[in-house]
Amino acid sequence: MHFRELFRGSSIAFVFRLLSAVASYVFFFVLAQLYGADGVGVFATSWTILMISSVVGKMGFDTSIVKYLAESASRRSYLRMRSIYRYGLRIILMSASAVALVVIALSGYFTDWFYDTVEQNYVVMAIGLLVIPYSLMSYNSESLKGLKKILPFSIHQNVTIYFGGLIILFIVNAFYGQKEAAIIALGIILIILMASSFFTLKSFLKTYPNHDSHYSPKIPKPGKIISTTLPMMMTNSLFLVMNWTDVLMLGAFSDDAAVGIYNVALKIAALNSIVLIAVNSIAMPKYAELFKVNKVRFKQLVKAVSFISFLASAPVFILILVFPEFILGLFGAEFQAGNQAMIVLSFGQLFAAFSGSTVILMNMTGKEKIVLYVLLVSVLINFVLNYVLIPVMGINGAAYATAFSTVLLNLLAVINIYQYTGFLTYPIFPLGQIKHYLKLVFSKEK
Repeated sequence: MHFRELFRGSSIAFVFRLLSAVASYVFFFVLAQLYGADGVGVFATSWTILMISSVVGKMGFDTSIVKYLAESASRRSYLRMRSIYRYGLRIILMSASAVALVVIALSGYFTDWFYDTVEQNYVVMAIGLLVIPYSLMSYNSESLKGLKKILPFSIHQNVTIYFGGLIILFIVNAFYGQKEAAIIALGIILIILMASSFFTLKSFLKTYPNHDSHYSPKIPKPGKIISTTLPMMMTNSLFLVMNWTDVLMLGAFSDDAAVGIYNVALKIAALNSIVLIAVNSIAMPKYAELFKVNKVRFKQLVKAVSFISFLASAPVFILILVFPEFILGLFGAEFQAGNQAMIVLSFGQLFAAFSGSTVILMNMTGKEKIVLYVLLVSVLINFVLNYVLIPVMGINGAAYATAFSTVLLNLLAVINIYQYTGFLTYPIFPLGQIKHYLKLVFSKEK
C-alpha cells in the first residue's frame, strides 16, 4: 500500500512538477526575448531575495506543519491538527510582516549590492511586501501536502506561479514594457494564490470530524512547537542560502546579464532533480509515519525513492552533457556562455538524485539539529568557494562552488543517516534486488 501510494502520489506530483518546469522555462524564455539577459538577471535576483526572506518569515512552520498534520491525521487527532495549524498561521503572519518591514527598510542596501542601477530600489521594496502573501501561500500549500492532498498542493506550489505569472506578464507588458514588469506579474499571481490556498485548505479541513480519537496525543505546547520549528527554519534558511549564494554573489561581483545567463543554466541543470522533488512530495509525510512504526518499510521506502530519482535523472544528465550548446541556444546566443556552468551544475544535481531524500528525511525523523550542523558546514564552504572562484572564473566559478557544496552536503547527510538508521540511502543493492524494488512500487502488496 505504501509503495503504490508513493508511486501514485509522486506521479501526480511529477506531472505537475514537470508542467511547472516547462512553465518556468517558457517564462524565462519570454523574459529573455522581451528584456534580454538583463531582464532575466533582475527577476532572478529579486526571486532569490524573496525566497531567502520568506524562509525567515515562515519560521520553519511550512516544514513542520507537514510532519504535524501527517501524524495527527494518521492518529485521527483532528482537533490537534487544527490547533497546530492555527498557531502556525498566527506566528507566520507576525513574522512575515516583520521581515517585510526589514527588507523595505534595507532596500537601499540591497539595491547597491545586487542591482546595476539605484532606480531599482522600488523593486526591492515590492519584493519585501510580497514576503507576506508568499509565506502564507507556502504554509497553506505545505499543509495540503501534510494532508496528502497532492493535487491542490501541486497546483498552488508549482504550476500556477509560472503559468499564471506568464499570462499576467503579457498583460502587464502591454501597459508597462520594462524589465520590472515581471515583478509586477509575480506580485499579482502570489496574491491570487494566497487567497486560493486559504479557500482550498478550509474546504478540506471541513471534511474532518470536530473531535479526536481516544488514542490522540496531547496538543503540544507552543514552546514545544517552536523548539521543533526553529531548527527547521534555520535548516531551510541555510538550504536556500546555499542554493542561492551563487546568484546573489554573482549579482555582487558581476552584472545582471551574467546573473541571467547563470540562472538559465541553473534552471536547466535542476531538471536532474525534478523527479526527486516530485517523489519527496508524497514521501515526506510517509517518512514521518513509518520511521517509528515500521523500520523495514521505512528502509524500503528510502531506497525506492533514491532508486526512482536516479533512474529518471541519469538520462537527463546525459542529454545535458551531449547537447549543452543546443539547449542553451534555445534561449538566445548570449546564453551559450553558460555551457560549462550548466554541465557542472548538472553533475551536482545528479549526485543529489543518487543520494535520494537526505535533508527532508532527517527533518521528518527528528534529526533537525543534525541537519542544521551539516548545512552550516556546507554553506560556509559554499560561501568561501563562491567568494574565491567568482572573481576569477565568473559564472563557471559559481557553478563549481555550488556543485561541490551540493555533493558535500549530500555526503555528510548520508553519513549521518547511516549512523542512526544503519543503512545508506544510495540505491546500491545486488542486481537481483532491482526487480524487487520495481515490484514494491507497482504491486498491490500491502
